Amino acid sequence: MIICLAFSLIVATLVVHGLTPPWLIRRLGLSEPFRMKDEEQEAQCVLRRKALVQGKPEGFME
Repeated sequence: MIICLAFSLIVATLVVHGLTPPWLIRRLGLSEPFRMKDEEQEAQCVLRRKALVQGKPEGFME
């Protein structure tokens, strides 16, 4: 009985600790939405255009 109780307590603790941080971070408003900032989007567009003009595959780096 004690082993079952200890196992249940450990599992419950791991589950609560695993699920709480993302919810808590969103609830407190500590994270930004998963959107790229305008500057990052513009930089990616510029790099893609440059790669297309040079005829290299996207994401190719020398």
